[in-house]
This record gives sequence, structure tokens and C-alpha cells, in this order.
Amino acid sequence: GGVNVFGQELAKAMYSIPVLFLGGKLGGFFDRRRLMENLYCAALPAGIYSVQNWCTQIAALALDGVTFTCLNQTKLVSTALCVYLLLGKKQSVIQMVALVMLVAAALLLQYGSMASASTSNTPTDGTTWGTGVAAILGASALSGVAAALCQRCVQRMGATELTFSMSLVSMVMLAGSLWFEGRASSVPTALAGGEIGVVVPIITNAAGGVLVGQVTHYMGGVSKGFSVVGGLIVSGVVQSFTEHTMLPPTIFVALAMVCAATAMHSSYPYQPKLKAN
Repeated sequence: GGVNVFGQELAKAMYSIPVLFLGGKLGGFFDRRRLMENLYCAALPAGIYSVQNWCTQIAALALDGVTFTCLNQTKLVSTALCVYLLLGKKQSVIQMVALVMLVAAALLLQYGSMASASTSNTPTDGTTWGTGVAAILGASALSGVAAALCQRCVQRMGATELTFSMSLVSMVMLAGSLWFEGRASSVPTALAGGEIGVVVPIITNAAGGVLVGQVTHYMGGVSKGFSVVGGLIVSGVVQSFTEHTMLPPTIFVALAMVCAATAMHSSYPYQPKLKAN
């Protein structure tokens, strides 16, 4: 819930502090003018991500697993579209094909993980199917907008500064939400007395969030989609070993598709046409 998300943002901020200190940027970060500029830049993507999470929760309650998974993968395409619209970075035809392959690989992985589990998901709050579809498509669109904004911000202030700024803004928003719900006092107790099964996911998810910021910084928001799908493959392999089960064939097919899509996307970037003299 909100308490776990607050813990993740707190952990991300704590990860960022020593990196900023070692880079000699921690003191300058808290300069009043620079601090306000950083927080102002981070506020919009942080707010968008909060709305995206809310839309995703609504969709998860309203849709069956297959529909939710299929529509959720459209965020890979929306990211490429928003990066083009907001930053002017075009994709070549081969790169577009690679993105379609990436979406297909993600769907294949999700289908394989759901094949052995029940995919029924009955809405528990009376939300209609149409509302759920609108919510997940909205979440995917917002994900693309936020990714493009993060890519633009990270070019101005650096990945670690952006991660730290967004964590601070997110903690303020989450604290306000928890206070409004009357659960603000539960945050210190939950974080201090958390069991290993709760603390470890918080720490690892926060570390992953920091690394995602570095991927966005050096490779862009579209490339982040490739790392996310690669993470799905790693998760499937780890789950297979921990549960002592055979790897499903879909993982091998998806791995081949991701490798091919990655090679295509990196080897055939968009080349602007040269104007004739």
C-alpha cells in the first residue's frame, strides 16, 4: 500500500545522498535557488506517476488478468510516441518493428506466467469493464508522458539529482495522502517493525528505481522498456529456481525476441534525410 511506496521513496532518497556526496553535488543541491528548480522540474513527472499508479489500481480491480496485461504493455509504445512528441526523437521503421517485437515478448511472458494460475479477476468495487479499460489506457499514456518528461529533466539536472528530487516530492504527496486517510502515524511503526518479507522488496524496488534513472539518463526512456522486459525474464528464471520448477518454453522464445529486438533497435537508429543542395 501507500506505506510501502513511501518506504521505497525514502530508500531511493537514502541511496541518492551518498552518490551526490561523493560526486560533490550534495551541497549544491540544497542551494535555495537550485533546490526550487530541481523540485519544480521533478514535481510534474512525480505527480503524473502518482496518478498513473491510481489508474493502474482501478484497472486491476476492474479487468481480468489477460485484458489488463495486454493493455498495460501499450506503455512501451506510448513512451516512444511521447518521446517523439515532447523531445522530437524519431524512431526508424526497424526500431518501430523492434518495439512491436518487445510488446509481443512482454505479452508472451505474461501469458506464460498466467497459464498456470487463475486469470479470473472479479471487480470488487463495482467498477465497470469500460472504466477499467479507460483507466489502464490512461495509465499507459501517462507512463509515456512521465518517461519523456524524466528524460528531458535528466538532461538538465542529472539522473541522481532527478531521482532524489522526485523521491522528496513523492514522499510529500504520499504523506499528505496517508494523513488524509488517517494512516500517517502508521508509517514509522510499519517501517521500523517491518518483517524481512516486507523490507527486502522495498529495498530492492528502490534500488531498481535508482538504476532505472541511470538507464533513462544514458540510454533514454524508450530503452528503459527493453530493460523492463528483460527484468520480466530474470524474474521468471529466479522464480523457477526458487520454486524448483521447469522453465516454461515461453521464456526462451521471449528471450530470443528481446535479444533480436534490442539488436535491431540499437543497430538501426533513425537517420534524418539529407537535404539536396
